[in-house]
Amino acid sequence: TEDEFGGAGGIGSAVEYIKILDSILANDGKLLKSETIDLAFTPQLTGGSEQALNSFFNSPFYADIFSSQPPGTKFNYGLAGGLVMTDKKGSLRSGTMTWSGLPNLLWTIDRKAGLSCLYASNVLPFGDYKSAEMQGLFEREMYARFEEAKK
Repeated sequence: TEDEFGGAGGIGSAVEYIKILDSILANDGKLLKSETIDLAFTPQLTGGSEQALNSFFNSPFYADIFSSQPPGTKFNYGLAGGLVMTDKKGSLRSGTMTWSGLPNLLWTIDRKAGLSCLYASNVLPFGDYKSAEMQGLFEREMYARFEEAKK
């Protein structure tokens, strides 16, 4: 590309992207050192910063939009993305890292469950209600299939 924006506008396929997520989940040392991965998943916000983040994400404004979580979910930030700090029944475990972006993409790395997911769409605007609904369905289905496959 002509310009570089530190990852914004990155180019690759969904298959390539999930390989990156899987490498980080496996902590295989191919992309990042183990210490770097552990640091990336370490909560970085404390005090007022953490409270402000949780007030925002648990506000009525944020309900039912892009990658929304149930009211009362606790959040923090690691060095590589947002951290969901509350277990979500049937899906995300506490400590799960997730991030989203245009055009309504969502990735998740859940080290406790041993699962990484990528929801890839091509829908605008960011925060589209129907996309958020589909992301929730996708997330629940992936966790259900993952648990079934372990049996």
